Amino acid sequence: MIRRSILKTIAVLATAIIGLAVLAVIGIAGYFIYHIVVPEKMDITGRVTDSRGQPVKGIEVRAAPLHLHDPFSDSDMKPQDTEHTVISDRNGRYRFERLVASVGVKEGRCMQGYNITARAQGWSSPAVRVCKHPDDRRSVITLADLVLEERGGSAAAEEGS
Repeated sequence: MIRRSILKTIAVLATAIIGLAVLAVIGIAGYFIYHIVVPEKMDITGRVTDSRGQPVKGIEVRAAPLHLHDPFSDSDMKPQDTEHTVISDRNGRYRFERLVASVGVKEGRCMQGYNITARAQGWSSPAVRVCKHPDDRRSVITLADLVLEERGGSAAAEEGS
């Protein structure tokens, strides 16, 4: 009788251990699938100014996605996002929200970069390339000012932190 009780207990424990192992495998698989299917997002903020450093409102700012770089095949893939456009506010500020930052899990993550430009009739800024590093945990990237210059003249823009 005691032997039968011990065998039942062992069977129940074995079933519980197997169940926990199955749940662990499902959880790990779910983690990888989630990070492959649901891309990491980021916001990009900044300010548009004229050559004197004064903010400029009503300027069209574009975030054009670059091709993704696959670290394993050392090749490029089509962008995972589309072009986004926002308009600078009265303080020259702009904000892109929830842009795709990367797809895939950390070890095989493909980073989505963007060229950020500001344009108005007769004016433009040079493109600023933004690509988040895989270890960068920031959800908001703030750029240095996009400086508008007359087209055909010299222009300067710097990426901030």
